[in-house]
Amino acid sequence: MKFVVFGAPGAMAARVVVQSIVAALKQRPTLEFAAFIATTPHPARAKWKQFALSAIRRMLNPRLKHSTARHLPSIPQMLRRSQTKILTAPSGDPNSPSIVAELRDNIRPDFALVVACAPIFRRDLLNACRNPINYHDALLPRYRGLRAVSWAIYFKDLVCGYTWHRMTENIDDGNIMLQEYLDLDPRLSAPELVFRVVRRTAGRTGELLDRILEGHPGAPQTGEASYYGRKALREIRTITNPADHTSDELFHRVHAFNWIYLPLGGRLCEVTQLTSVSRGGDWLTSDGVHLKAARCFFLPPFLYRLIRPFRRKLAE
Repeated sequence: MKFVVFGAPGAMAARVVVQSIVAALKQRPTLEFAAFIATTPHPARAKWKQFALSAIRRMLNPRLKHSTARHLPSIPQMLRRSQTKILTAPSGDPNSPSIVAELRDNIRPDFALVVACAPIFRRDLLNACRNPINYHDALLPRYRGLRAVSWAIYFKDLVCGYTWHRMTENIDDGNIMLQEYLDLDPRLSAPELVFRVVRRTAGRTGELLDRILEGHPGAPQTGEASYYGRKALREIRTITNPADHTSDELFHRVHAFNWIYLPLGGRLCEVTQLTSVSRGGDWLTSDGVHLKAARCFFLPPFLYRLIRPFRRKLAE
C-alpha cells in the first residue's frame, strides 16, 4: 500500500510526525512511503533572507525552542536512505495542477497523511490522494481552523488533544481515525503545549497506520462544533482601545496567542510582554491598571522600532 505525506518541512509538527512514520514503517513492510510533498520550501533551500529572518525570529522568541524541533534532523535527512521522493508544491499550493497530475498519473497513492499544511485541499487534490487523512491539534469538532491550541488556552479549557480525521471539502470535517485527550496545563505557553501534543500523537503513529491498513472507516465527529479562522484570530489579537479591557484579559491574550496588537506611538505594535506600573505607562485598562509594553516582538520597544520595517515577516 502506497502513501504520501503533505506538510511544511520546517514545521515542528511535520518533522516529529515524519520521524515517527519512518520508525513505524520498519515493522510494516507492506507500506511504501512514496513521496513527501512540501507546501513551503525547506529552510536549507530557501533564499538567504528568508532563512535569516527565520533564525532571528527563533533567537528573539525563547518560546520557539519548543516549536522549531532543532534537535531533529531535517526531513530530507530522515528520508535520504529511502526511495521516498521529495516534491515541492509550486508557490506552496498542493492544489497546483502539476502536483495533482503527479499524484493521479504517476504516484497513485492509496492514502495521504497531512500535517502542518495550511492550504485547503480542493476536490481534485482530495480525489488524487484517494484517502487523505489530516492531523489537527484539537479535539474535533471543537476548534476547527487556525491556532486551535491557543483558543483552548484562551477559553481556559481543562483538556486539549489532537485528532486524525478523514478529509472532506469542508474544513477539519470528516470521520475521526484517532483522537486523544490530554490535560491542559494553563502554565504552559501555546508553543510548549503544541509540542507536547505533537509528541503524544507521534507515539501512536503506528496505531494510526494499522487502522488505515485495516480499512477502518473512522467515527463521525460528535459534539458542539466551533471554527476560528484568520478573521477571528486577527480580531482577538487586535486591541484598538485598551481601556475597553481589563488588565487580566490583556495579560491572558498575550499568554494564549503569544502577542497582541496594541496602539503605541500612533501605530499598532506586536506586544509580546506586558508589565504593570504604578503610574504613567502606555495604557490604562478598564480596571484602572497602568500597563507598559515590556517587549514588542520580544524586544525592548526602542529596539523594536529599528526592525519595524521587517516586523510583518518576522511575526508570520
